[in-house]
Amino acid sequence: MDHNIILLIALIALLLGNLPKYRPVSFLAIAALVYDFTLHFSISDITGIFHFSIDLLIISVLSAVVQHINKDVFKILFIPVAVGLLFTLHPINKVPVSKSYLTIENKIYKDMEILVQFKNSTDIPNWINKNSNKFDITYPLFNPKDRSGLLDEYLGINITKDQNAKTIINQLEQEECIDYAELNELLELKLPQVSSPIINENIINFNDPETKKQWAVDKMKMDKLHQLIDSKSSAHNNGTTLIAILDTGVESNHEDLRDNYVSINTSYDRDVRGHGTHCAGIAAAVTGNNIGIASLLPSKSNIKVTSIKVLSNFGFGAQHQIIAGMIEASDKGADVISMSLGAPSNPDREKTYNEAVKYANGQGAIVVVAAGNSNADAAQYSPANTPGVIAVAAINQDLKKASFSNTIDNIQMGIAAPGQEIYSTFKSNSYTYQSGTSMAAPFISGLVGLMKSIDPGLDTKEAFHILNSTSSKSNNLNIVSPYLAIEKMLE
Repeated sequence: MDHNIILLIALIALLLGNLPKYRPVSFLAIAALVYDFTLHFSISDITGIFHFSIDLLIISVLSAVVQHINKDVFKILFIPVAVGLLFTLHPINKVPVSKSYLTIENKIYKDMEILVQFKNSTDIPNWINKNSNKFDITYPLFNPKDRSGLLDEYLGINITKDQNAKTIINQLEQEECIDYAELNELLELKLPQVSSPIINENIINFNDPETKKQWAVDKMKMDKLHQLIDSKSSAHNNGTTLIAILDTGVESNHEDLRDNYVSINTSYDRDVRGHGTHCAGIAAAVTGNNIGIASLLPSKSNIKVTSIKVLSNFGFGAQHQIIAGMIEASDKGADVISMSLGAPSNPDREKTYNEAVKYANGQGAIVVVAAGNSNADAAQYSPANTPGVIAVAAINQDLKKASFSNTIDNIQMGIAAPGQEIYSTFKSNSYTYQSGTSMAAPFISGLVGLMKSIDPGLDTKEAFHILNSTSSKSNNLNIVSPYLAIEKMLE
């Protein structure tokens, strides 16, 4: 819901609450303001909090004025005047309201500001001995099973308040034993607003009762896809294919997920935020169980979904935590790693993502990443711009790029998928609509999981070639065609 509309509701409820007959309505004003803050602002967003504080001041002053009006009839007549004053004064509040994007401007993780890669891990113990009195050092930072790569050559540095991170990075990179250093950036999860979803009562090919709320079921011809898979014995592989959702956790006991869910760590099997559960439902909700929604996965599938929690309950996650999650997913045998997260990137930095993707690919995992929700170039966002990932833009019900979605023209492997007004599983055993490239990425992850179940040896380049060559070209986008992709695999 729009920030201005919520303010309007709060103001009118507060003014009506001054009338004895409508006094309980005041609680609606409080609820509206709390909802507005949680939807559009963050406790870490100083400018946003300043904007919200000014809004509260304006509403409080208008409410105080009505309290000095004695007659109820004049209090009622003051309401339209107050509304007019609110929208006269509100535009003066130039402090920018948070834009409900998946990503925000770069911030640094305060408990470990710098990531450092050494040229050789054998140099690290000596360096730590020399610098332990200068820095708070975390080592080892990553613990990959396969030590043939470079991820075991990293350490983290937590600096003091009087130290400047960028100055220290410059100094570190002058040392012979250090390859490079970079800021450990902090990501925050936010989604675009949901507008007016369309319910299609004519969807009858699935027994899952909520498919009428899933426009992608019809537009992506999911019923024909399932019929194709059922008709081809070669589409059924006896081995298990695993899709790992790196997010806020997943509600493992959700009624429409639990039969397709496997746990690798019980601490990941809860989701206070709901975002990870929503993504998991898009990728792997149980189809044909007379419950909830349908996914691309056929009923009684050997494709499973799991969770690795890399974002906090408040939607925050540091770069090193996400990379550690990628390593864990790879080491646990994930065939697909789905990441609905990202942030604006410095092209000279964030090289650690490169090593993590190389590691995941080396372990047989295909990495799928949300393109980002800033209506910008995804080439400027990490990890969407990392070589070796499939980056996913979002389309709407008209099969056009969603207004919020980043573009993928300059991405090596970019594809578009449904991402606006997407109905899926949610926390507390519920369902809801959400929008974002967050929703488009797990759609592709589910499809790639299906592809890997047919051909377990499929790698990222092969998977993208199939997705891209079978996609429909519309409005300067390559839009995924699940049916054609699987048909090509079964040729």
